[in-house]
Amino acid sequence: MKINKTFDLEDQNWFAELSGDYNPIHINENDSRKLHSGGILVHGIHTVIWALDSFFRENERNGLSSVKTKFFKPIYLGQKLSIISESIDIKKNVIKVYDKELLVSIIVESSDVKFGDNIDDSKYKFNIPKEFKYSDKHNVLPISLSEEMISSKYPFISQGVGLEIVSNLVGLSRLVGMECPGLNSLFAGFNITFNNTDVTETNKIIWSVSKFGGNHAPIDITVRSSIMKGFVQAFIRPTPIIQLPFLEVLKFTKNIINLSNTYSIVIGGSRGLGEVTSKIITSYGGNVIITYNKGKSEAIKICDDINSNSPNILAVPLYLDMENPKHLFDYVSTNGIKLDAIYYFATPKIKGFNSVELDEDLLNLYNLFYTVYFSRLLKLFNNDSDNKIKVFYPSTIFIDQQNDNLMEYILSKKNAEIYIGYQKRKLKNIDILVSRLGRLNTDQNNSVFSVETEDPLVVMNDIVLLMN
Repeated sequence: MKINKTFDLEDQNWFAELSGDYNPIHINENDSRKLHSGGILVHGIHTVIWALDSFFRENERNGLSSVKTKFFKPIYLGQKLSIISESIDIKKNVIKVYDKELLVSIIVESSDVKFGDNIDDSKYKFNIPKEFKYSDKHNVLPISLSEEMISSKYPFISQGVGLEIVSNLVGLSRLVGMECPGLNSLFAGFNITFNNTDVTETNKIIWSVSKFGGNHAPIDITVRSSIMKGFVQAFIRPTPIIQLPFLEVLKFTKNIINLSNTYSIVIGGSRGLGEVTSKIITSYGGNVIITYNKGKSEAIKICDDINSNSPNILAVPLYLDMENPKHLFDYVSTNGIKLDAIYYFATPKIKGFNSVELDEDLLNLYNLFYTVYFSRLLKLFNNDSDNKIKVFYPSTIFIDQQNDNLMEYILSKKNAEIYIGYQKRKLKNIDILVSRLGRLNTDQNNSVFSVETEDPLVVMNDIVLLMN
């Protein structure tokens, strides 16, 4: 069995309505891009339901006695997924969901015993996920399932194991995404068996936290219902990193230099290093154009913060498609801006694969952002009269330290350094500063595990001082 699928936003909204799991990391692009994931993630249980439906479509055996699942890596919208199924023994199979590497492992054990269709047949209304508060008390989560929705989209799992089992599985998504850990949750896996338990009430999951070791350790949640018992494991997902407001940056920089009447462009200035750099430049009196691609509201918010607290400084948000940066050049030319500096933070989500074989698509994507798009920018501004422009290009310390899981990223940054080295002598009006940065405290380096990072304000302030 090999079946392919790519989840889209319509799939996400459908499953949110089916499960009641309206966690913003699954349905809200603006909210999810601020998180360590950098984009919308597919519901973990939706992946499992799809995989099981595919399994029962190809498998004549009915019934389900246990499911053991482990999520190795998150799945994003638009990611090309495949399923393979392997037999362990006559009653046990392992279903693997992967793209270029294993993403989800699902071990299923079949049974002659089938549970019925005793469900609360209804849809959920939108609700806000809860904030995590540790408690080891027993809690009750009502669950429901729309028979029409599940049967029309995934009929084979519904027929193969019965709606009551499906309702319990789908309920686990609502438990993790809305209740515990709730808002800042990340599903790690579950291990459950299906049999008649001592719980008499149907359509309810009784749950309690059985193990909690702090924010950087997994949470074990014991679950049981009238037909199910076992445990679920989840992480507390890191909350978005909020950079300091302009006035706090101003207190730190203390007017060491004067950038009055200068203009800088910060490419990718709506978050992370770009946001910090924009505030540092303006704290020294410089004007700044903050470009964004998807983060319009964030860019406007940053500019409002700067402009409202510094009436003599201009911070302007500007949309930019890095594939065609001429719009940025035209804006500078049309407004008669004498440009002094460009800070280049354009980047896709940084990720990697633990494989000897390089991921061609990922390597090409990085090379586009880190070399090709950057070269287009240089070509445009290198012809800007006789005005000397300083450009900051962030590379990575991983070139020196090495990291097997980030080979595509490291190679593309090294390629960019080589390109810049060759081009420096050809550039008439541009002087490029390349710096290999370490792990800084931004969303890109945010992790469910404890990771040591540097303060971006300190690091980028030194860079701005070097540039001036």
